[in-house]
Amino acid sequence: MGSRLIIKKVIVIMNANYIMGCDVSRSKDSSILCYKGFYGSIEYSDEDKMYYGELLYINDLVNYASKELSTIQSEFIKAVDDYLLFGRKWLNNWIEN
Repeated sequence: MGSRLIIKKVIVIMNANYIMGCDVSRSKDSSILCYKGFYGSIEYSDEDKMYYGELLYINDLVNYASKELSTIQSEFIKAVDDYLLFGRKWLNNWIEN
């Protein structure tokens, strides 16, 4: 019985992040990306000659990088989708055990 309550809480937290949604893929601040309710940063490293960023406002470290500014948004989208997929796999594994 107790495990059902925990599972329900995890699903609610994941769904809250997922359904929050964004009106546009980029916010008014061009250094912030938004997709499926997740926000990500965009930074540039002169030393590495790369763009990079990380998902914001989550308790995990999820980052992404690209040599081209034109592809950083697709790398961000892949990072969000991978993060959501990992969460689902972890939850399914936890339920089975």
